[in-house]
Amino acid sequence: MKRWGSFTALLAVTIALLGGAMRLQSEQIFRWRLIPFKFRDTLYLPSSEYVRAVSVGYDVFMSDFLWLRMIQVFAASWTTPDSPETMKHYFDIITDLNPYNTDVYKFAILAVGEEHKRHDMVKEIVNKGIQHNPLDYHIPYEGASYAFMSMEDLDQAKLYVRMAKLDPNYPDFIDRWEGYFDIRQGRYEAAYSKFFREYIEAILADNPQLFDILRTQLNRAMDEWFKSVIREAAVAWHDRTGQWPSVDELNAAGAFQGVRLPDVQFVRGALQTAIEHDQGSGPLPPEQMDALIDRGVKTFDFLPLAPYDFIDPRYQGYVIWPYYYEDNPERFVLAEIKAAQTMGLLASSVESRIQAYRDAHRGQCPPTLEALLGEEAALFTEHRDPFGGQWTWDPATCQLGSTSFPSLIELGQLDVR
Repeated sequence: MKRWGSFTALLAVTIALLGGAMRLQSEQIFRWRLIPFKFRDTLYLPSSEYVRAVSVGYDVFMSDFLWLRMIQVFAASWTTPDSPETMKHYFDIITDLNPYNTDVYKFAILAVGEEHKRHDMVKEIVNKGIQHNPLDYHIPYEGASYAFMSMEDLDQAKLYVRMAKLDPNYPDFIDRWEGYFDIRQGRYEAAYSKFFREYIEAILADNPQLFDILRTQLNRAMDEWFKSVIREAAVAWHDRTGQWPSVDELNAAGAFQGVRLPDVQFVRGALQTAIEHDQGSGPLPPEQMDALIDRGVKTFDFLPLAPYDFIDPRYQGYVIWPYYYEDNPERFVLAEIKAAQTMGLLASSVESRIQAYRDAHRGQCPPTLEALLGEEAALFTEHRDPFGGQWTWDPATCQLGSTSFPSLIELGQLDVR
């Protein structure tokens, strides 16, 4: 009995000690988790001069070794606050040893820019790459992508595009970036001139694989130009009257007198003539090309035919639809064919919601659009469609419609290029 009592006491002491140890361990782990993680690199790299000295002439080999190390360190530290400085330090040493490894520059842009948005470091990286590799388009191309996507600095992006084009072997799609940036900056005439020139040059060089791309870009540039003119007139009307006008009302009121816009008929005719008669004939002299581009822009007293007016005779001109793009006031003017297509796409999205509703309600149709869409139904119930018609809802057939068009789903299949 005495022996059993000693065992019980020893077991109790052991359990108490284990419990205390486990509690102490748990508290220590909890405290450790509260300490912010700080990455510590075990490789000592004081400076490029130091590394160059210890590499004893094997600079490129050492740079390749550190390049692999940089990738490993990035994987270990990419979420830590000091990761950009660590990556930049590796980058500086590697590119001081071997400034011609363009992959290091591209990776460094990712390492300091994508996660931490260190725009200052990205500029230093790109500028160093251009300085040492002035005829390689890859680095300024990456810089342009970052400046556009992350910095939203179109001037910087265009500067890098021009530097990329110093490489005689740059891919031709880079040519179109500058025009796209012009459109985003509201420099529509510059974008029109660039894409019209490139389209003519592609025809004369017998390069038809670019025709569809350049046609799309040229139409987009002219379309944005038209929309900017209409938008300016519509906003002025709204500021004066408190109401949004139609394009016809603006035209009738003389809002477009003296407006400078592309003569789309002339542009299309010039392109078709070049395709039929001059394709493959070789480049035009610069003065002739400039004169051709200048003839494509005229002064009108009314809104002329627009870029997409030739796709489908049912949809010509523009509509003002301020309600669908309330969160983006730059987009409330649409070409008619794009407005019709948008209506079709809206109907298609509602169709998928209808099916989900019916699956959840034993096949029953939603009695109202509010029951189906909630607050989103206001787009249809409180506003007209872009053509001035009324949206309709038939709970018997589960059909969203419009008095402007008998079949909305078909509109989503319009081919707009």
